[in-house]
Order: sequence, then structure tokens, then C-alpha cells
Amino acid sequence: MKEKIDFSTIHKIGIVGFSPNPQKDSHRVGAYLITQGFCVYPVYPKEEYIANQKVYHSTRQLLSTHHLDCLVLFRKADVCFDIAKEMIALHSQCNIRLPKVFWMQKDIIHSEISALLEPYNIIVVQDACIMVEHKILFNIKT
Repeated sequence: MKEKIDFSTIHKIGIVGFSPNPQKDSHRVGAYLITQGFCVYPVYPKEEYIANQKVYHSTRQLLSTHHLDCLVLFRKADVCFDIAKEMIALHSQCNIRLPKVFWMQKDIIHSEISALLEPYNIIVVQDACIMVEHKILFNIKT
């Protein structure tokens, strides 16, 4: 990962695609972040609670109600691009506060997202797992 993320400035994390299935990567990552003391907001279309956290059924719903430091995405690259565009539109129309970090998980890359979010000073992370990067940074061996 090329980007240096200051985890001390990240407290509130939205996770788009946080699965209720504990066997899925998104669930494991979300559960890990909760155990590390982050305030995690799952975004998933069907459930009411995942990992004892209230679920938001859309990114729009979450961004309209919470100021996030980081938005983590477990979605295909084109969907991530659509979410980035929606986030900017919400900012323009409703003056929502934008997250500092837009984090696309392992194997998710989209060439246009950085250019779209750069004018808003949003750090874009692509093709990197937030859990792995956090464990490396803090030398956590689990």
C-alpha cells in the first residue's frame, strides 16, 4: 500500500457490503475493526443488525446520518465508482461531511476514483485490506 494512513485520526468507519455471514471477509474485517475499538457502521441491504451494530440499508442513508472518517468498500470497482459519485453529489446537494479516506479492499481497483475524489482531499486506498494494514502497522499477530 503506497498511501500512509494515520489510524489515530480514524474513529468512525462505514463498511459497504458488511456481510452477516461470519465466514465472509467483510464480516471478519468488520468484526476485527470493532474489537480494535473503531465505531463501525455496516451497510447491507437486508439485515437490521450485523455484529451487534445497527445496519444502514444504503450508503446514502449512512452518509446522511453520520460523519465518517473512513468508508471501506467490499463491492465491485464499478459500484465503488458509483458510490464515490453519489458521495460527491450528496456533499454538493446536502452539504454532508465527506470521509477522509475512501478504502477499496483487496483486488478492488478503479482508475477514475482517485481523480474524482482528489479535489475533495479524500485519500483513496485501492487493492489493500484495512485489517491487514492495521495489523502490520500495530504489529498485531492474530
